[in-house]
Amino acid sequence: MKHGESPVLVRIAYEDERISVRVENRVGGRRPRGVEGLPGAGAGLVGMQERAVLVGGTFEAGPAAAGDDGVWRVAAVLPAEAGTDDVPALGR
Repeated sequence: MKHGESPVLVRIAYEDERISVRVENRVGGRRPRGVEGLPGAGAGLVGMQERAVLVGGTFEAGPAAAGDDGVWRVAAVLPAEAGTDDVPALGR
């Protein structure tokens, strides 16, 4: 696994015409074993944020909260009816 060896919590909810996705895991301030040679420097987070904004959603990534020592959270809220016809393909 690239981003951690700890259990991962994934929550997906549908309410009020929006879909929210939240992924959390404990990173503990250390780089997981075996990821040193894997490509990437956080650009995946930038791409996720760009795509969320393009469809009218929100995106955030970072420490979960001050009291959640070592927990990293990635969360997005997207409109349930977002279309893709007018969204340009990124990276093409």
